[in-house]
Amino acid sequence: MGVGIAAFADETVFHQLLHWHHFHDRSTSDAGLVSDGLFHAFGWFATVLGLVLVAGLRRRAALSGRTLLGGILAGAGAFQLYDGTVQHKLLTLHQIRYHVDLVPCDWAWNVIAVALPAAGVALLVRERAPDHTTGTWPMALAVAVALVGYLCAAHRLVHGGRARGRRGAAVPG
Repeated sequence: MGVGIAAFADETVFHQLLHWHHFHDRSTSDAGLVSDGLFHAFGWFATVLGLVLVAGLRRRAALSGRTLLGGILAGAGAFQLYDGTVQHKLLTLHQIRYHVDLVPCDWAWNVIAVALPAAGVALLVRERAPDHTTGTWPMALAVAVALVGYLCAAHRLVHGGRARGRRGAAVPG
């Protein structure tokens, strides 16, 4: 469900309200709008599928609120991490914004991408501990540090410090 919620928030805020980018910016505006529609459909499909799964677990009393929140945060963070590294940097389908310095945008995007799954995993691990007193923050911190290191390395290797504009053109920086 977290993947669908994050996709819906991304589509609504960055694509529709702010008009910062389309899902696929390396073509015409019409192709960008079609790709946004497909992305929006994916987000809703993921959300509905998640709701069906949650309903089944709740019927069997096999899902606590903490587990649900942990799963949503982990899923949203996984989407954010995938979007920021694979779609933005590796495939260059789009950037967060164009004609601005991407470093602050990338850092904000990727810090959120690390914080969400770290918080979600911490909640999930804490929920699984029999006495709920087991310290999960060292493990969550280790995950966060590893993800930040990965993101920094991926940014340097793939992005090379140069922003790319629509249709792959270098943005003066």
